Amino acid sequence: MDQYQIVVLGDTTESKYNTSTIDTIDDAFEMKLMIDNLPCVVKLLDGNKTDALILVYSIISFEKFRRIEHYCKKIFNSITRTTFSTPIIIVGDNLDKVNEREVSRNEGLQLAEKYKCEFLEVSTKTALNVEKCIHTLVRMIRRNNEDEKNMNLKDWNGKERNQDTKIMKCNIFKNVLEM
Repeated sequence: MDQYQIVVLGDTTESKYNTSTIDTIDDAFEMKLMIDNLPCVVKLLDGNKTDALILVYSIISFEKFRRIEHYCKKIFNSITRTTFSTPIIIVGDNLDKVNEREVSRNEGLQLAEKYKCEFLEVSTKTALNVEKCIHTLVRMIRRNNEDEKNMNLKDWNGKERNQDTKIMKCNIFKNVLEM
C-alpha cells in the first residue's frame, strides 16, 4: 500500500486537523484511504520529511493570509533552483465562519495561481472539503512520482540526481519550518 507524508504549515492557533476523524500517531495524524480505487496511507505531519505540503491560513484573518504569502515566497525561492516540483496546496480554513471572512476566495485563488499551486477552501471544524483536499493532494503526489520516474532528473547544477530525491525535497522546507 502506498504511503504519503504531507506537512501542514499554518498558524499554530489554527486547528489544522479534525481529530475526531483521524487517528493520532505520535506527532502525526494517519488516515487509511481509498483514492481512485487504490488504497493508501496518508500521514499529516508537523515536521520536515514530506512528499507534499499544505499551506493553511484562516479566511477570517488577513494577517494569517499574509504569513502564508511569506511562506510561499520562501518556499518558491528555494525550489526555483531545481527541476522538480513538490506538490503544494494552499488551503483557506474556517469556511464555516464565512460571515467573518477577511480574505476573499479570489485572493486565495490569486495566490495559488501566482505560485502554480492548487487551492481549496475548507472547514476543518465541519470537515467540509477536507477529504477533497487530501484526495487532490494524493493525486498530485502520484502524478509527480510518475513524472519523476519518467524523467532524467538533474539538480540545478546539471548533476544527475540519485535515490535521495525525497531527502532533497525535505530539505527545501527545513528553513521554512524553522521560521
